[in-house]
Amino acid sequence: MSENAKSNPSPRILIFKPSAMGDVILTLPALRQIRLQYPQAYIAWVVNQAFIPFLEENPWLDEIIPFDRIAFGQFKNLGKLVAFIQELKKKKFDIVFDFQGLLRSGLISFFSGASHRVGMTHAREGSTFFYNWKIQIPKDITHVSDQYAYVVSAFHKLYAGETCCPVPLPDDHQPVRLGQGDFHPGPGHLPARQLHRQGPGQR
Repeated sequence: MSENAKSNPSPRILIFKPSAMGDVILTLPALRQIRLQYPQAYIAWVVNQAFIPFLEENPWLDEIIPFDRIAFGQFKNLGKLVAFIQELKKKKFDIVFDFQGLLRSGLISFFSGASHRVGMTHAREGSTFFYNWKIQIPKDITHVSDQYAYVVSAFHKLYAGETCCPVPLPDDHQPVRLGQGDFHPGPGHLPARQLHRQGPGQR
């Protein structure tokens, strides 16, 4: 990319967390953290089609990219997966946060063309091989929603050269817990942004 994540006030950021339903919900604090730290960023989220309703009209997102996990998992549809990755690459993302942490998500992150591919050191199936930013989670951060938010905060601070790992969770971090009511951020937390529910290649 022409400007790095530190100097570019409006990077194009991709979140890769297609499933499952509970995990998608638990990734919302990370989305919020991305929006707070990069208020002018363009943020897209790759998610299974079944879970799109959980993200629709979210004021922190600019685009939802549908992901057909079942179809892309079949060898006969390898061509469709390649086409999906090619379309992602056309979108010229600067940063990818891979919160899925599996081989397929690591590969997609790598071939997306993003200069900064961020994941956790304990990601599985060899996916860490495809990251160039590997965030180690402190042992006292045990809940997955807190871990995802920590990844965003750590990447932001480490790349800016502000501190070394570990870094504290932000003071205004709001963890999400299953069973604690409505997970939608609601209007008024941040100005509503136009949501583009599009497939790859439509923007």
